[in-house]
Amino acid sequence: MAFGGSSVYKGSDLIHDYSCSKCAENDFNTEAQHFCPECEHYLCDKCVSKHGEYFKKHVVYGRGDIQKWAGFSMDRCDQHGNKLEVYCNDHQELHCSSISHLPELAKGFLKTAEFKQLSAAMDEMRFRLNDLKNAKMKDQASIKDSYKTILTEIKALRKELNQILDKLEQKTVEQLDYMMKDLEKSLKDDIETCTRMNDLLKTMMEKFSQITGKNKETNCYVGHMKCQTKLIESQNLVQAIQGKPEEALHFKSDSSIIPFLRNLHMFGAAERVVAIAKRLDCNYVFKSQGSKKYSVRIKKDKNTCKIIGICELPSGDLVIADCDNKRVKLLDRKYNVNTHFDLPDYPVHLCNTTGSEVALVTNTTHEIYILISHKLYTVLILDL
Repeated sequence: MAFGGSSVYKGSDLIHDYSCSKCAENDFNTEAQHFCPECEHYLCDKCVSKHGEYFKKHVVYGRGDIQKWAGFSMDRCDQHGNKLEVYCNDHQELHCSSISHLPELAKGFLKTAEFKQLSAAMDEMRFRLNDLKNAKMKDQASIKDSYKTILTEIKALRKELNQILDKLEQKTVEQLDYMMKDLEKSLKDDIETCTRMNDLLKTMMEKFSQITGKNKETNCYVGHMKCQTKLIESQNLVQAIQGKPEEALHFKSDSSIIPFLRNLHMFGAAERVVAIAKRLDCNYVFKSQGSKKYSVRIKKDKNTCKIIGICELPSGDLVIADCDNKRVKLLDRKYNVNTHFDLPDYPVHLCNTTGSEVALVTNTTHEIYILISHKLYTVLILDL
């Protein structure tokens, strides 16, 4: 059975707290760095490799778990295995003899370049910290100004939205008023017509009841015939009015408005913009991570491609302006030319407007072109 403690072997005068069991069998004195509790062997770095080949399932403990070694002593350092000799009252830790005395470490230190450069290094660092603090204070003030500006923009946007909604409401009410007036006029005309016919029939019956004299019978006959005519006219009037479809006012709101507003989470998104550092170390050299060459030439190109503008679409595709060939070309993410559009003159500028739309202008023509969904449109002709 293996055991710990300091041992002296024939092959060496060195004294180890734990010696390799396998080396000791061959009369070698080697310090153990590992312990296998199943084999109860102490092992050096060389022997532990061979041990692992034969006993792959054995758990081996290193110096970091020296308290798990057989023969572990309470008076030895957990890290080094050496005998404990001193105790630090400030840190409340035990230490073995692997310590250095400060007077020995500090001997001649005042004459070293490291010490002489300390004051200048501290001043330089303080200057840099103060400079950085001032820069950050300016950034802090700038951020506050940006915050106030954004709040103003949000309020302005809300005001503009309110104005848009007010106009929409006004137009909707105007349409309602027009319909209301038209419907009221139609109903008023019908009411007046019925009232007028009713009064006429009433007057005729009053006149009819007042017929007297020797010609009463003749006059009654005539009155009767007139009343019959008005009755027929009244019957036609009633049928005409009753035959009109019944009308009412009904409001149907635009079904896209409410869902659209509910799907909006904010008026917009405030972004934290990471700017390029204002101060760069003049000794720092930027290195490229690499580069590749891609051909954007197509069969129709008669001249060498001269790219004067480029913009990226939300899909990751690129739109480039080929000046000498008077074309814009659409590249996929692998920089292959998917399609192209011929222009009447040299393109001079292009930019992404919104979504997948790209606006571009040419050299001499007073036109603005819009590229939408792989189609080119002329949207504005400037009369200069």
